[in-house]
Amino acid sequence: IRAHFHKRTSALILATIALAGFVEGLAVGMLVSISVFVFNYSRLPVVRMSATGVDQRSTVDRSAASMKHLARVGDVVEVVQLQGYLFFALAAGLVETCRGLIVREGVRYLLLDFRMVQGVDASVALAFGKLHQICSRYGVSLVLSGLRPEVHALLSQMRFLPHREIHVVPDLD
Repeated sequence: IRAHFHKRTSALILATIALAGFVEGLAVGMLVSISVFVFNYSRLPVVRMSATGVDQRSTVDRSAASMKHLARVGDVVEVVQLQGYLFFALAAGLVETCRGLIVREGVRYLLLDFRMVQGVDASVALAFGKLHQICSRYGVSLVLSGLRPEVHALLSQMRFLPHREIHVVPDLD
């Protein structure tokens, strides 16, 4: 199937070059390549793992009182570990996943772990704006951890951060 697709793509590019010109053929080739990339990448899971606060434990030694409190609220804490490169198609799916956790599972603390995220595009800030609205509507605390400096800078540039209702922490501990 893949070889057949490549043959058709090559034929389309050559036909465009012959009928419209080299630059137009190059543009068609780039458009097809970008479309294939977006389609293939959007099929990859952006959520590496999702666990409640009961299942996801900190590696930091805590007092008995802190441990007791974490055990008590752990079932309303959700840690979502993200991976890959986040762009519009994946961000929209992530927002819907988080909405389901909030509405159906009763999550009150949503922690998004960005340690394994290589980068984001500007549309992610818009999608996260929608996620923030959902969190506000349901009284959920949104926490972002492990943001790379360039991701933090982009979210700041898009005016998603800083925000008094969104907590940014260096790591999950």
